[in-house]
Amino acid sequence: MKKKGSFMMTIGLLLLAVALLLSGYNIWQSMQGDKYADAALNELIPEINQNCEKEDVAQPDYVLFPDKEMPVKLIDGMYYVGVLQFPELNVTLPIIDKEWTLEKLNRGPCRYVGSPYKDNMVLAGHNDFPHFRPIYDLTVGSEVIFTDMDGNVFKYKVAWTEVLLPTEADKI
Repeated sequence: MKKKGSFMMTIGLLLLAVALLLSGYNIWQSMQGDKYADAALNELIPEINQNCEKEDVAQPDYVLFPDKEMPVKLIDGMYYVGVLQFPELNVTLPIIDKEWTLEKLNRGPCRYVGSPYKDNMVLAGHNDFPHFRPIYDLTVGSEVIFTDMDGNVFKYKVAWTEVLLPTEADKI
């Protein structure tokens, strides 16, 4: 009986160690994502602000050509299409261009499909800090702002919220 108790205690300690290692890895990965997001924002925001300061035109290009490709900026091997802001939460996120992968999602939210020019852009992101976890605090009516690399600003209001399970991607 003593051997069985020792064996179970050892298994329990091993499982606890594995759980701690996995938790540590998740925290480290989140911190890496935050580091990449900050570095991207440090390059994206000045360029976007510079493009916003350019002379206003009567009608932006995307109105005349809604099928045009979104402008991108290459940073550290990733193409970014702009920034997403949640003013109520004081959160700004860089948005990585489409053809998302797990590696890209670990760095920040990605454009899943569509574009703001056609009013059909869908974003995908991890449910962790610093990425999409804060949006749980958004309420109906909260403002969301997307600014593309040309400095075009698209303002939205939250109409409803819904949390999808990873197995429910077809609902997107």
